[in-house]
Order: sequence, then structure tokens, then C-alpha cells
Amino acid sequence: MGSVWTVTSDEQGLRLDQFLVRRISGMGRRGTRRSWEHVLVLVDGRRQRPGYRVQPGQRVTWEPRENRTQEPVVKTPEPTDVTVAAQNDDFAALVKPAGVHSEAIADRGGTSIEAVLPDLFPGKQVVLLNRLDRPVSGLVLAALNQDAADSYAAWQDQGIVRKHYLAVVSGQVAETMEIRLALDTARRRKVRVMTQEEPDAVRWTRVFPASYRKASDETLVRVEIHKGRRHQIRAHLAAAGHPVKSDPQYGTGPDQGWIYLHHCSVILPGFAVWNFPNWADWESELADALACFINLPAPWQNLPR
Repeated sequence: MGSVWTVTSDEQGLRLDQFLVRRISGMGRRGTRRSWEHVLVLVDGRRQRPGYRVQPGQRVTWEPRENRTQEPVVKTPEPTDVTVAAQNDDFAALVKPAGVHSEAIADRGGTSIEAVLPDLFPGKQVVLLNRLDRPVSGLVLAALNQDAADSYAAWQDQGIVRKHYLAVVSGQVAETMEIRLALDTARRRKVRVMTQEEPDAVRWTRVFPASYRKASDETLVRVEIHKGRRHQIRAHLAAAGHPVKSDPQYGTGPDQGWIYLHHCSVILPGFAVWNFPNWADWESELADALACFINLPAPWQNLPR
């Protein structure tokens, strides 16, 4: 059986885990945080992280996972789950785990990268500069001030920003591809690839083969874009006949909550970072793929602007 409580005025501003310690007899704060994977914790019907600050009148639901038969519990990330790969005075690159939203979305469960920014950068007005689809892992860039955000927007329009992804795709990619097809993003769930060419070159997708596995007929590829649109890489690769592995939306296979697509590098004036995925079944090929990045600055080379 689960429990439902209403936050009182004297509990205003408490962390959610502290609130639960007060309400659940014999459950310490450490135990409450450890149990987060096994229970569904909702505030006014939405999942929240342990550090969320409750307000009077809100309804907090605590329900063991086994009581939920229709909706799986997704682990809510802590600020410590979202790591900072590189940072200077203007920009920070965060590593987003697959299965986590980039930004807070109304009526969607789970915490987002956006929600943990105040914990990671207290006192700063942080602006997210790129977003990744929920099943995609890798780098999410943030501006630490408005001037940096404005500069990034201008650089993107000029094609100065370079973003690189690693992906495992179906079939053999034998040579470099440049996919110029326009995208119709009006449909909410799935992007439609058009027959006409996208006139803006910063919206094109370039694909570079890295390693081919004949046994499974799969290719590890590097993908480069300058200014992405929603689902751009996934839709373009599928249209080219090479859908991303484990992507049920644009390819085949069951929904496992993550796909073989990882945002691994961002390069812009004065800032460069890269981060490699944790794909154990492609470990040897990923090591070889380092050659694809031989000319890219190392993550510690955050050059002064």
C-alpha cells in the first residue's frame, strides 16, 4: 500500500527526501534516498528528485514499485548523476544519461537536466544551448551567462559550432554520406523526412563510417551536424537506410529506453570537449574510433576566448 500526504505550512521548503523522513516512521534520509529506485514518489502527480523543495498544499504520493502494474518506475537522476565534462567562465558541458529529459516537460515523468542546473551551478542564470532526445546520451551544453548564450546562437547560425555524435546503425556504411533532406517537424511524435533539399547547409547531416561488423551487419559511424533539429540524426539515418540500433521509433526492435546514439563532441570558439559512450559490446571499435577525433582538441583544452 502506498501513502499520500499534504504538505503543511511548517514543512514549506523542505527537501522532498527530508519530508519523507518526517512522514515515514523508521525511514532515515539515507534509506529514503536508497529506496528511490524501488518506489514511485510524486508531487502533485509528477515525479520529482530527492532535492525538490516542497510547498504547502502540495500532495506527495509514496507508492512501492510493485503496486504499479502499468507504468514502470524510472530512476530519477540526482545532481551527482549528471556530471560536468568541461567548464570555463562562459560554458559548461554536461553528460546526460540516456533515459533522462534534457528539459522539464509538462505532464511528463522524470527529472531533467534543466531541473538539476540550480544544484550544479548555484546562483547562476544557466541557459541550455542544445537538447538531446530522451533515449540519447551524451553532451548537453549550457551557457553560464546571457552573453555566452547570444554568442552561441550567432555561431550556430554561421556554422561555426561543430557537434559530433557516435552511432551504431543497421547495414554497411561504406563511404561518407551528406544527407541534405529537409525535415517536417510539425508532427509531434515522429519527424517526417521530405523529398526536397534543405537550403540551409547548417541543417545538413554528415556521416563518416568508422567500423563495420559483418556478422551483425552494423556500422559504427561518426555523425557531424552544426545546428540540429528535433530527431534530425535519427530521421536522416533512417531515411538513408541505416536506422540507429535499438531505435524503435525510426527503426526496429523493442524499446529499451536508450539507443546507440551518443553526443560525444562539441567544438566552438574558446571551448572544446568530448565524451565517449559506455557501450561495452562495442568497446574495441570505440577505441579504434579515437582516430576519427585525432584532429579534435582534447577536452582539457578549453582555450581562452
